[in-house]
Amino acid sequence: MGKLEVNSHKFISRYSFANIHQDKSDFDKAKYVILPVPYDATTTYKTGTREGPLFIINASFNLEDYDIETKQSLSELDIFTLPEVSPLVSSPQDMIKNLSGIYQDLLDNDKVVLMLGGEHSLSIAPVESLSKKKVDFSVVQLDAHADLRDMYQGSKYSHACTMRRILEITSNVFQVGIRSISLEEYSLVINNNLPILYIEDTNEEDKCLKKILSQTKDQVYLTIDLDVLDPSIMPAVGNPVAGGMSYSLLLFFIREIIKKKRIVGVDITELCPLEGNSASSALAAQLVLKILMYINKFN
Repeated sequence: MGKLEVNSHKFISRYSFANIHQDKSDFDKAKYVILPVPYDATTTYKTGTREGPLFIINASFNLEDYDIETKQSLSELDIFTLPEVSPLVSSPQDMIKNLSGIYQDLLDNDKVVLMLGGEHSLSIAPVESLSKKKVDFSVVQLDAHADLRDMYQGSKYSHACTMRRILEITSNVFQVGIRSISLEEYSLVINNNLPILYIEDTNEEDKCLKKILSQTKDQVYLTIDLDVLDPSIMPAVGNPVAGGMSYSLLLFFIREIIKKKRIVGVDITELCPLEGNSASSALAAQLVLKILMYINKFN
């Protein structure tokens, strides 16, 4: 697998997306790589997002192999699911550093990576790796929370600080769907004129999309916190906030961004599985497949 050695990064293998049969030789020919990262050391309201990747991939076993919208079969996508990244217990910063090294190896192998969290702080690593590769890109964040705190509960690498740390790597960030923000974060947005679309702005979807497309670079990294969705359809998140997007609206933004921009990476984070609720995991698995179908068709 090129520079990416399973043992050196302490991988634990349990599953593959959509139950696709694979062995190590399949890695070389795969265009798309799914990277599961079961980590939630800084979660604050509900813990359990470390179980998100497993539940998403298990739910993916029940996906149909044909997508009506894009007219593609699952077999047309060369997908390789990496084993889970073993979480570090030392510190969140060390976890990000370790994950950045793994992600860098995947970029060196020319893979399009879809990372499954785990908590949202993990998104710092892919952005850092892309920046080191000198990729000229924007980060589009779909989220309920601004995640712009400088520090939260004693950590600068808390999930509540994700976008603040990303802003230190690149200023090319566009936030969409925000409906939960602190005074500290709001002041940062206003004082620095940060591009942000609050949830009420997304009611005018075409106008909203035009702003996103006009204010982002030709290459885009998508970071999707599942709490961007309304908790009536996605209750299984660590920090649910009422009044979120519908699934169809989220797909609209994702699809249109992928149509117009080159996607350099994606992450989906913050699924916090609930006992007796399989619908949330199924939705997340369907979202993963939709994104891969869109990228394969439009990129």
